[in-house]
Amino acid sequence: MVLKSGLRREIRARRNQLDSTFVADASLRIQNFLVAMEEFRLAERVGFYAPIRNEVNTQGVFLRSAELRKEAFFPRVNPSDKTIRYYRISRWEELSQGFAGIPEPVSQKALKDINDLHLLLIPGLAFDLKGNRLGWGDGYYDRLLATFRGKRVGLAYEFQMVDALPATARDESMDYIVTEERVIRVR
Repeated sequence: MVLKSGLRREIRARRNQLDSTFVADASLRIQNFLVAMEEFRLAERVGFYAPIRNEVNTQGVFLRSAELRKEAFFPRVNPSDKTIRYYRISRWEELSQGFAGIPEPVSQKALKDINDLHLLLIPGLAFDLKGNRLGWGDGYYDRLLATFRGKRVGLAYEFQMVDALPATARDESMDYIVTEERVIRVR
């Protein structure tokens, strides 16, 4: 079993070195897999994230969601209590640099209950085939997901898939992981 801190450094360094062509091409393939999923087609309200540091891009799925008249929500971090709240936006330009340089919604239309979302797209540094996720280590998404009952979809490049991740009872897993090569149905 690998140590989380070493794996975080390794994957973060590898992802930071990706060239923009790979990120664009792989992100497009991932987004195409995602929009073909029944879980996406059935979702009326989708929780997104805006990518940073070569994370899988979600803008194409966001634009497709708008065409399909889905409601789109993006996270805003509250660092004082380490929570995430989602806010509805209708245009990508409604995102502005926020906590830790992450694009966050300027909207004041907060989602009252996370369970009003049907599908939640989640970034990560690494995932395994059991749906375990390795994030940045602050537990923001784990706290959010602890009460979330909708579908959880991790987006990652294939190199971010590992054999096994150390997981604790507080770590929340994914229902699906989508890479540029496949859709992994965990549960």
